[in-house]
Amino acid sequence: MAGATASADPSASASASATPAGAAASTGGTGDPTLDGFLDLLPFKVPLDREINGIEDIDVNPLVLTFTCNGGEPAWKLKNTSDKSFGFGWFDTNLGGGILDIGPTQTVDLPSKALAVVGSPWDAETKLLLVTVPTVGVSNCGGATSAPPAIPVPAALPIAAPAAGSSVTAEPYYTG
Repeated sequence: MAGATASADPSASASASATPAGAAASTGGTGDPTLDGFLDLLPFKVPLDREINGIEDIDVNPLVLTFTCNGGEPAWKLKNTSDKSFGFGWFDTNLGGGILDIGPTQTVDLPSKALAVVGSPWDAETKLLLVTVPTVGVSNCGGATSAPPAIPVPAALPIAAPAAGSSVTAEPYYTG
């Protein structure tokens, strides 16, 4: 189906239609064995052959983050607006995160109560990371009525006695 879409689109680039998506990420690599070793650990493949020349070369992110407020904490949901399945990696401002799969038009709960959540999808079939702006959600649970966190007043430091009984009496010399 992806091949039919690419050939039907007259604006598709030659490099995108000439190389199958699964083979593009698995050939070549970055040339750096350490970086390539790290990239091999990821649950998705980075499309290293993708050339980004403008906004038209960026995929639309099919995933949307929403929240509802339960007291002062957000309850996060992720909705897939597409008719395709995706993998999704997310992390939040509480240092939480995870990896999940989401089916076509499915909505799933994220186990996060953080202020903000960020994530990126990849194609579940080809395992290629989408070249897209990550989906970002920032909650306003608590709103303007919640007090900002208290900033502790620094404790007074003790003053130490001088290390020597005399001080330097030379005139200061400034160079600048």
